[in-house]
Amino acid sequence: AIRVQTWAAEMPSQKRLRGLLVCAAICLLCNQSGFVGQPPARSDASRRSAGEEYSLWDELADSLTAGADDYKEMDRRNRRDVFGYEDWKRHRSTGRYFKNLFTTFSASSFAKFIWVQTLMATLVAAAVCLYYEVDLPKIQISSLPFTSIGGALSLLLVFRTNNGYDRWWEARKVWGDIVNKTRDLVRQSLARVEDETLRRELTGLSVAYPRSLQFHLGAKDKEAWDLVMDDMYRLLSEADAARVMSAEHKPMTILGLVTEKLEVSGMDSISRMKADDVCTALTDDYGKCERIFKSPIPLAYTRLTSRFLSIWVLGLPWALYKDIAPHALVVPITAIIAFFIFGIAELGIQIEEPFSILPLRAMGSGIEASCFEALEIDLTRRKSELLKELVTSRAPQP
Repeated sequence: AIRVQTWAAEMPSQKRLRGLLVCAAICLLCNQSGFVGQPPARSDASRRSAGEEYSLWDELADSLTAGADDYKEMDRRNRRDVFGYEDWKRHRSTGRYFKNLFTTFSASSFAKFIWVQTLMATLVAAAVCLYYEVDLPKIQISSLPFTSIGGALSLLLVFRTNNGYDRWWEARKVWGDIVNKTRDLVRQSLARVEDETLRRELTGLSVAYPRSLQFHLGAKDKEAWDLVMDDMYRLLSEADAARVMSAEHKPMTILGLVTEKLEVSGMDSISRMKADDVCTALTDDYGKCERIFKSPIPLAYTRLTSRFLSIWVLGLPWALYKDIAPHALVVPITAIIAFFIFGIAELGIQIEEPFSILPLRAMGSGIEASCFEALEIDLTRRKSELLKELVTSRAPQP
């Protein structure tokens, strides 16, 4: 404190006045609404749905990335991989290194996702090279700032991708539990319900549950609506299908119908309680899915990572220029670095919402095939036993 006071006393009065004015300007700037005002009441998505006006930067960003965003949403349908033995064999083949290397830019979907960011970094690198070639005052930027903050950027990206993968893996485990629980519910219904019509209805409801949950967690467009309507009227009775389609929360409505039918199934109390426990577990499962679907990684974290990464990549050519010879190589090197580092960030974004890339339709088809196969086997068994009893009853008595 003594040193600061001595330094301030030794400063000329004009310099002290200038310093005070600068401090006052900074304080005034920090008190503006942009810094300490009320936060926006709604997110960008809700503002867009409400039809509010956007800034010029928002409109420019949307116009530049519209094609990439459309392709990205369409390509997510091709990411719903279901592996068999041949797929695993190809997946672990040594030739994958050469195939993936030679198709880095030609067949990679990520190249189409991040082409705008990569192009912007490449243009900045080209502009830096031109700047150093013309007769202008030169600015030299050391690579030290980029190496010193590169570790912080790496931590941000690692955290982003790890949390995205955790969300994907949790969603996959939840749907694995749904597969098991729906099959278990069908198993219990076939073994403990005597009425054939009721067994078929419970099987249809069990199969319809994952179909409705897929719709619940996806886009509510006309294609998805037509698909879920076809599934409901194909799997359920007309009355049950109409009740499900008129409900806002279709998975919950289906489980309600299952409970109603279990109450009149003639099961004993212990068996009915066990079947009801399965319904409770399925209720927990769609609650877990809704938690993942409706709660993204905090948006402030995503925005900070995007801004940090963009500034770091766009400033990188200034630091690379003096260390790379010939200087023209700065352009392709910057483009390659931008491609891979923006690709890592995009990977975390792509798996953050897992339900549109998980093969939910294929899982539902597997559930449907196994459950109706079990139903047909049960019907055959019951008919065989009934025929055997009929033959036995008609046999002549000794």
